[in-house]
Amino acid sequence: MKITHSLSAIALSLSLVFAGSAMAQAPGPVNHGSIEDMIVKTLELTPDQVSKIKAIRAESDQQIAGIDQSKLSNQALQGAIKHGTWDDGAIRRELAEVGKVQQEVRYYRTKKIYEISKVLTADQKVKLAEMLDSAPH
Repeated sequence: MKITHSLSAIALSLSLVFAGSAMAQAPGPVNHGSIEDMIVKTLELTPDQVSKIKAIRAESDQQIAGIDQSKLSNQALQGAIKHGTWDDGAIRRELAEVGKVQQEVRYYRTKKIYEISKVLTADQKVKLAEMLDSAPH
């Protein structure tokens, strides 16, 4: 039974480390090898549209950078590993905080796509909808 708890703790530790790394990277400038690049490359945007999209992207990056991450920690997990005891409530609270940050990041990214769509022509919006439908979820 102790081996199962130890393996679970190690697996959770690794997932939190990777989640923490991802979250630590998210607030900075985001990887723009994403839907925005596809929009710019695929939809034949005017220079004015490209300029507006750059401004939308910059605002979104700033909003994401402003997300409070002060409550993110691995203390419960580290305690479980160090002391060999599992505190289910503490682990769940830590994961809930990670989830809140991820939700905020996703909200601003979704809002960014909506704001970008307002810059597009009707035909470009149809193509954007098709792109979004075919994008991995």
